Amino acid sequence: MSSIRGKSTVVALAVTLCAFAGVAVGDVLNVPGDYDSIQAAIDAASTGDEIIVGPGEYHEALHLTKALTLRSSDGAEATTLDGDDERRILLCEDIPQPEARIEGFTFTRGYAPYGAGVRAISCSQIYVAECVFAENHGTSFGGAIQLNATYMTVSACQFASNRTDGYSGGAIHLYVSSHIDLRDSVFESNYCTGTASGGAIAVSTGGSATIDRCLFVANIGESAGAILVWNGGAQVMNSLFNGNVSTTYAGAIESNTPDFSCVNCTFVNNSAATVGGAIYVSSAPAAAVCANSLFWGNSPDTLGDNGGVDASYCNADELLNGDGNISLDPMFVDSVGPDGTPGTGDENLRIGYPSPCIDAGNNFAVIPGADFDLDGKSRFVDDPRIPDTGLGDPPIVDMGAYEFGYTPCHAADFSGDGQVDQTDLGILLAYYGWSDGGDTDGDGDTDQADLGVLLGVYGEICE
Repeated sequence: MSSIRGKSTVVALAVTLCAFAGVAVGDVLNVPGDYDSIQAAIDAASTGDEIIVGPGEYHEALHLTKALTLRSSDGAEATTLDGDDERRILLCEDIPQPEARIEGFTFTRGYAPYGAGVRAISCSQIYVAECVFAENHGTSFGGAIQLNATYMTVSACQFASNRTDGYSGGAIHLYVSSHIDLRDSVFESNYCTGTASGGAIAVSTGGSATIDRCLFVANIGESAGAILVWNGGAQVMNSLFNGNVSTTYAGAIESNTPDFSCVNCTFVNNSAATVGGAIYVSSAPAAAVCANSLFWGNSPDTLGDNGGVDASYCNADELLNGDGNISLDPMFVDSVGPDGTPGTGDENLRIGYPSPCIDAGNNFAVIPGADFDLDGKSRFVDDPRIPDTGLGDPPIVDMGAYEFGYTPCHAADFSGDGQVDQTDLGILLAYYGWSDGGDTDGDGDTDQADLGVLLGVYGEICE
């Protein structure tokens, strides 16, 4: 889980600016130092205050109506909010501007009809960061989080084994003028057996979601193994869907609206019992948009057969209709992982050299502000060894959730894997005498001099 960097600098600057402007800085309240319970500290706090919670397990039903910061001192691993399988953990209501911040907690064993971990109603802005939501049970909507008329940002969080068995959203459910901005988070083994489903997330009537750089692994839904978009809207970018399962249709994502798009995503080993192993648009011709994405090993098919997805500049094991689409081995670094079984989450689904997905996407399809891949690397990195087959001015974006990001440790490291070895020798020999693909000395060809350079550094490993 990533750390919040530079926080002390930001806080110091804020204190200085407030002092200069003559504005009082919020108080700091400590639990258990100043108060015996978190709720007692919330009751005593004012807007702008910060409540710092020490390590331990807290068994409370919390109610928050103020724009303040609630954070742990030692992070989610050391600080647990436990619902004991009998109550919701946190209810947020009518929180005004500027925002409430919740940072560094594990929410577990919450139990409620709506949002067993956190339910937010009519809140202007809630920011949730570096939290873990595990084994929460929403009996109707949203095993971990449920939003109603609320704007929420979720960053660097983990959602594991949350469930709902009533309607939709195994981990998160939102509707009625709600929006979630979800980034750098992991959803694993969440499930929904409800009639609408969405094993991890359900965006229903009047809701919208922006999902960037997220990982969805082994989530299960009656329909929509990972994400359901039903009369709402969603943009999904730079995200990986691996081994999600639907017991009916839409192994990873189902949508019934054209207000859905996925750009630079990877869908691998997702499955549905009937149709739409990766994505299924159930109200065709809705013409949802999918671009720069990679589909491999999904079953029983990729996008269903009703023409509900407008796919372009995508690579799939069944050639999709649309501009720029290809059907070529993506050359994953490790498609099965150490356990030898695809779809379990231990695979390395980054593309290797010379993948046909490199420099093969559409620059114009990249959503503004989504300029980084699932690893946090720049989305526009040229590989000079690969001809540009995509659309736009170089550098051309790659297909899939990961940018190849050619960064050789040496001119002879053609594979870009950080060492000069037999793979690089094979590449050089393949270009020997006819192309500059094995050029190490910059003279525009591949000849004996280049072979000598490679052999001189053979076996070197970059630090």
